[in-house]
Amino acid sequence: MPPSRRQYLWKSILWAGPGLITAGLVIGGIQQDTSPLAIALVSLGLVLTIVGVSVWGGLLQSLFQHRSTQAGTDAVIAILSLLVILGLLNSMALKYPVRWDLTETRLFTLAPQTQKLVKGLTQPMKIWIFEANQNPTDRELLNNYRRLSDEFTYSYVDPQIEIGLADRFDVQVVGEVYLEYGGKQQLIQTLREGEVLSEVQLTNGIEKILRDRQPQIYFLQGHGELPLEPIEGGLYQAITGLEEKGYGVFPLDLTEAGDVPSDASVVIIASPQQSLLPGEVETIADYLDREGSVMALLDPETFSGLEPLLADWGIALDGRLAIDASGVGANADLGPATPVVTDYGTHPITLDFQNRISFYPLAQAIVVDEDIKDETITVTPLVLTPTASWAESNLSSDTLEFDPDEDLEGPLTIAVAATRSLDADEELDKSDAEEQVLETDDETASPDELESSESDDDEVSETEHNADEADAIEEDNDSVAEFSGPEARLIVFGNATFASNGWFEQQLNGDVFLNSVKWLANESEDLLSIRPKALTDRRINLAPAQAALLTWLAIVVFPLIGFLSAGWLWWRGR
Repeated sequence: MPPSRRQYLWKSILWAGPGLITAGLVIGGIQQDTSPLAIALVSLGLVLTIVGVSVWGGLLQSLFQHRSTQAGTDAVIAILSLLVILGLLNSMALKYPVRWDLTETRLFTLAPQTQKLVKGLTQPMKIWIFEANQNPTDRELLNNYRRLSDEFTYSYVDPQIEIGLADRFDVQVVGEVYLEYGGKQQLIQTLREGEVLSEVQLTNGIEKILRDRQPQIYFLQGHGELPLEPIEGGLYQAITGLEEKGYGVFPLDLTEAGDVPSDASVVIIASPQQSLLPGEVETIADYLDREGSVMALLDPETFSGLEPLLADWGIALDGRLAIDASGVGANADLGPATPVVTDYGTHPITLDFQNRISFYPLAQAIVVDEDIKDETITVTPLVLTPTASWAESNLSSDTLEFDPDEDLEGPLTIAVAATRSLDADEELDKSDAEEQVLETDDETASPDELESSESDDDEVSETEHNADEADAIEEDNDSVAEFSGPEARLIVFGNATFASNGWFEQQLNGDVFLNSVKWLANESEDLLSIRPKALTDRRINLAPAQAALLTWLAIVVFPLIGFLSAGWLWWRGR
């Protein structure tokens, strides 16, 4: 006997109950809190289930004997199980989010430097966007920042409504974006119509506001160094990169200034074509002795006059042209005279660079004296050419071939970073002076004083012994700590072209240069990473006819083909 309409009604009520319960559990799991909607759905589902089972209980047993009911029950259970599983998966995804960026240019992944800076925040930092309309692209970028640290927040403000807040930041136009941190405020970008937030400007703003001082960078001039203007072979892009990071950049002519300015954080000597005067070299050496930092970018076949100074640091310029025979440069239409580097030394400057590319056109090798006797000097290779490379001695030959008798076999060192501890010399001088004073006192002391002195020496010796043991324990505990005393820093590149206009923006070239300057300026190691790059416009410009054709194909033609195919298969099945 077929079921009546009333039976169908109670059957629907009975199945609606578990459905509402499942929906409530899914919503509660997704929202991760006690949602009123979730509670209402679960409660209503329980009521309907109880009522349905009570009223329809007599019919339930007979109804389940039908094959159609059993099949329908299996389908409902499968659907409910799927909903529960999806709810649990969504809940886990919210609690333990994992993101994969499958775009070719890592469009939705923040740069390593950005991640280091934001993760290292120790106090609240807030972005204020004085714009009423919230751009979804900007929100996605800001949410990426916020995921890195609970200290990072952002807020959209309508300057026409919240006038007091706009006055506090001295907002001039709608679209200004301010950064607030540690009581400091900084304008980082003004959003024009159709413009989006830039990770480059946002991260540069964070880097600047975190500093408590502005490093001053001086470029030596007067010897035919690379020009600072926006011309071919100049350093304009490198200077712009420094200024965007908050550095002050100035030219320096030692013949006029007489000495390196006292506020100089770094002095850069970029490919001088004439030799520096001996007095200028001495001035630079004196600057290094005052905890100074110098970067020398020296091309082959030039004599800078810095050779004696470099020799004191255990560094020598090979002078021969570095040849890269690995063939990797052919993929970028580069010849063998432009080494393509993917191998870097173990140093804070290059810590994040491994297996990434940088170019060094017309470079020379740098030779490090492994037997240098000055124990206060440490030299670390930064940039290494491929194994299939060498320093060519005979450039007049028609073919470039490695000659083991004349050429220097690779891999070659193209750049080095060196430090020299300064307090070791001071302690040595102080120790010598104390010994001289003690010898003088011993000569003039009376026998009674000498006897008393010997007794005191025994007590002091015992005290020093205990202190030495404590120092030894401390040294064991801090054996991996780096030297933190006063030191001079020197970086030497056997190439200057890599940092010049055009080459600066290629791959990691700019990062190598900027990280080197930051390290010389004693910046935090959180800043020594790969900086964010400007987004590349990869849009395809279509003619109106092409755009219309794609629209019709996507919206009409392809869906219609799908429906027709489905209809034909259904007709064949009949």
